[in-house]
Amino acid sequence: MLLLVVGGFHAVLAAFMLFQCMTKKAAPKYSPAKPIPDASQSKPATVSKERSEDDEKSRGGSLMNPVLEKSSQNAVHIDCTHTIVPAEIPESDQKSILKAIKRQKPQKGTTVVEKVPMIEKVVAYGTSDDITVVGSYLQIRRSERGSAEPTSSSSVSTEVTESLLAKLIKNGARQFPFQFDELVDLLTAATSCLAGESSLLEVPVPCVVYGDIHGQYSDLLRWFNLNGWPHKTRSVFLGDFVDRGSHGIEVVALLVALKLAFPQQMYICRGNHEEESLNKVYSFYEEVCLRFPSTLETVGKDGPVMYSHFKKLFMQIPLAALIGGRILSMHGGISPKMESVDSIRKIERPIDDFEVGSLACDLVWSDPDTDPEQTGFRPNLDREPQHGIGQLFAAEAVKSLCRRLGIDFIIRGHQAPLHGYALFADGRLMTLFSAPGYKGSTMKDVNMGACVEVHEDMVITIKQLKVSEKFRKNRAEDVERMKASRKLARKLREARDTKKSKTDSCTE
Repeated sequence: MLLLVVGGFHAVLAAFMLFQCMTKKAAPKYSPAKPIPDASQSKPATVSKERSEDDEKSRGGSLMNPVLEKSSQNAVHIDCTHTIVPAEIPESDQKSILKAIKRQKPQKGTTVVEKVPMIEKVVAYGTSDDITVVGSYLQIRRSERGSAEPTSSSSVSTEVTESLLAKLIKNGARQFPFQFDELVDLLTAATSCLAGESSLLEVPVPCVVYGDIHGQYSDLLRWFNLNGWPHKTRSVFLGDFVDRGSHGIEVVALLVALKLAFPQQMYICRGNHEEESLNKVYSFYEEVCLRFPSTLETVGKDGPVMYSHFKKLFMQIPLAALIGGRILSMHGGISPKMESVDSIRKIERPIDDFEVGSLACDLVWSDPDTDPEQTGFRPNLDREPQHGIGQLFAAEAVKSLCRRLGIDFIIRGHQAPLHGYALFADGRLMTLFSAPGYKGSTMKDVNMGACVEVHEDMVITIKQLKVSEKFRKNRAEDVERMKASRKLARKLREARDTKKSKTDSCTE
């Protein structure tokens, strides 16, 4: 019972840490986890042989729908918050990752499992108060040498991808000084890779599932350090990589670099923030423009051009994942248009803007309906008050869909429960959020981050990251600093464009 399948700290060390946790602080009396209700009535889904700001506002500006705060009553809860998960990547893991890139040895897994998923443990870990540092290791090394790193060639190659991944790993939890060409090469290669995948990813178990990251790069590194990097631990991400947090560029770059290096170990799904109409309103577009400023020397290699490459990438990201044939995962939620898992497979990409009323839109925008009087689906007016976007789905709709699709459990992101996860529909659906310290100001309301480890026998371990008030304060101050920087950069851009426009009119 004590062993967790963990990569970065190694399995033996992880077992020792968990043993310490349980001996230092007695866990509640353990009662065996029960199967998710009605699971025995369902069969594994057919697997294709092919392959808010704190309160999020919608496009129209309405407050987000709250998630019911329910945790698993059948699981043992273990307090390991005295065990601090670092953001810095241990040197041993750095070497292991770089060796694994050359070996390309995927982990074994099972695509369809007959066993019913059940939540067995909830383990909470602590963190340091560090966030992503501005001022990279590579910039320091360059200043010591007095010369810049050579830029990559314009050709997209494995060598370029490996080189950039190696530099990201070595740079750790710091802002990375991307060269324009090498980042474009990475995004281009990743776009091609994702375009070759189905809209429904089929994921073997064991694996670890992550919810929203929202530009919190240091926390992404913490998760990998805790659970194992993708060369050892199969990883599934449910979207919302950008906006709000300050380092969406680093988050996306690392995820897709790992996808290219370990394509059978990394599974990436799209969130609603991977859409132009949203991330231009929030912070990601301005983040890209700030990091790649427009000057006379950067014509054709500035923020708007770089953003266009991110947009092409986002348009090709798959929309859902079927884990072990029994757990359906997506960013937003379910849809009345979801007649079978094949309905998702048949969605064609690239998708630019999500069409309201489409299955693709529902997958990234829908939310649980917490009105107990509701039984089915209704337009999600909580997100867009005029016409609705996505669905509000009742508990009965979740249970009915699970029976119809032959699945047992649904994992989705899109909302930020206080404990990092929350259950809905009598435990048939989980909301998962992996960005700790995303909102709140006191220990009572600062949110935890959570991830889900699905073992090969479909036993589920929920892992949480608990942060301090100081961590939340550091995160909030960082977001405000970046807002001010983006605002100043925008004013300078507008002033320059106005001046250029006047100059052009005078010369005509």
